[in-house]
Amino acid sequence: MTSLDSGQQFYADTQFNKISVSAQEQGQPEPPAFPCPAGRGIDLPPVTSLKLPARSLRQCLDERRSHRRYSDKFISAGDLALLLHYCHGIQPGSNGRRRTVPSAGARYPFDCYVLCRRVSSIPADLYIYAPQFHQLFPHRHNIKSISRLVEACLQQRFVADAAAVLFWVAVPERTTWRYSERGYRYLWLDAGHIAQNLYLSCQLVNCGCCAIAAFIDDYINHLLNLPDGQACYYLATVGRVAGDVSCS
Repeated sequence: MTSLDSGQQFYADTQFNKISVSAQEQGQPEPPAFPCPAGRGIDLPPVTSLKLPARSLRQCLDERRSHRRYSDKFISAGDLALLLHYCHGIQPGSNGRRRTVPSAGARYPFDCYVLCRRVSSIPADLYIYAPQFHQLFPHRHNIKSISRLVEACLQQRFVADAAAVLFWVAVPERTTWRYSERGYRYLWLDAGHIAQNLYLSCQLVNCGCCAIAAFIDDYINHLLNLPDGQACYYLATVGRVAGDVSCS
């Protein structure tokens, strides 16, 4: 038997022994690709209208840091718009099927919730970002005080100093619809792609950020008041950097 034949046999065996047939293979309808928030959204500045410094990709990569000290300065709505666009934005002419980050099968299972605390012209509140509209929609939550969020993040107190906190919330069925159980592996990979884009984009708007995976899952999900079946996988603080204390 040739190596090709061996490979074909292995593929046949693994297909025969699949744990389950995907919802797509069963002919079930595709889940919505975007969040469907209610109410009126807040328009964010178009990314094409923003003036950016002339920074090379090499500079952004070389200067990338995780910052845990933030000043009390505000970030602009334009800064936030750029960060959200380059983490979740839709590329022109793709009908939402191609965005600024890669995703397994172009499924894009993550919605972004944003706790705005010091963002110019945007009231302090929790929002969900709708990339199809490039808007923020208010979201009902249980964050009565920032101290509850710090507690949920295992007393990482710099969370309270950030101008904004981004939460990446998985809608697993977008990915498992196509990939069944294996889709849960892809969720973690997709979260990493998004976070790296946030780090690089922060270099463009003179912001610092720090991605956080150490938190109490159920507590965070409760504070965000998430729908059943959804969960926060990752979050990040964003703000103007104070001092030069950072980590790798």
